[in-house]
Amino acid sequence: PAVSTSRRSADRPPAAETQPHQAIGGHAAQQHGEQRGRDRDGQRVHQVRAHAAGQRVAAAEHLAIAWYLMHGFQVSVPSSPSRYDLLAEDNGVFTRVQVKSSDSEIVSLCSRSERGSRRGYTKSELDEFFVLNPSGMYRIPLRFISGSQTVTLPGRYREFRVEIGLGLGETID
Repeated sequence: PAVSTSRRSADRPPAAETQPHQAIGGHAAQQHGEQRGRDRDGQRVHQVRAHAAGQRVAAAEHLAIAWYLMHGFQVSVPSSPSRYDLLAEDNGVFTRVQVKSSDSEIVSLCSRSERGSRRGYTKSELDEFFVLNPSGMYRIPLRFISGSQTVTLPGRYREFRVEIGLGLGETID
């Protein structure tokens, strides 16, 4: 039998619990209950706890990250609240991405302040939306939104639908 050389004592949490955690999407994590602190070893930890809507948001951000990575992009997430959720880089070209999700065909493309007011996005803040809803995933450049606060998908955005590519010419539906 293999002998473990771990220094972990019985009263310390496993190593996986002592590693720092990174929030997946700037302000989305704050809206859905984030906790920051230190573990028993003094390591900084950051955990995100989400309720039902927050879980959909977190899952959408994970899927967006996966899509960009599987298509050869390098992906970064802002460490502080930002108007974009992801920064995708391909051959020196940076794309600021706002991830949106909905459980219906109508998807809001606005952010909400703590007071509930809605605000759209400008070309100085982001380049495209990565949108998930029951009809699929869409990568929609901001210039095709034309100031709309909502989109109905697929509708006229059918051409922007993307699939999860496996990098080998295969797709998953």
